[in-house]
Amino acid sequence: MPVSVFTSQVELQQNYKSVFRKKVVLGRTEYETDEHVLLKLLAWLLFFHPRIVIEKKMEGDFEPDLILEDYDGTVKLWIECGRVSVNKLDKLTRRYPDARLYVLLASERDIPMMVKNIEKKVERLSRIRLVAFKEKVVDSLLPVFSDRNE
Repeated sequence: MPVSVFTSQVELQQNYKSVFRKKVVLGRTEYETDEHVLLKLLAWLLFFHPRIVIEKKMEGDFEPDLILEDYDGTVKLWIECGRVSVNKLDKLTRRYPDARLYVLLASERDIPMMVKNIEKKVERLSRIRLVAFKEKVVDSLLPVFSDRNE
């Protein structure tokens, strides 16, 4: 059950005309930080696709922060936000060998530690892409990230 709920109105404009408008609602559990929820929203914006899903319930032991499946149910894109276990990444690369697997990090300073952790323990390292924001981007957004965002 969510501890708090973040509602965001997102509008994509082209030549100052609205081409897409969507309400995105994200819940935060007691085990999640506001940063993690913000990263999920930012990942949704960065990897936008009309069929991308946030926190889809999956069979098995892992659930994605965001996922994009083909029409036949094949996983095409799996996105994890923030810290993620090396074990989970290794298993995901084996389970979904054709999927693009991204880890979205809050800061570039998180990349060296993530690389160090996964390079020795993930067999299919080439399947993983790390994406990080410049320093202080996420930190500067957190104070204005509230239960209602536009």
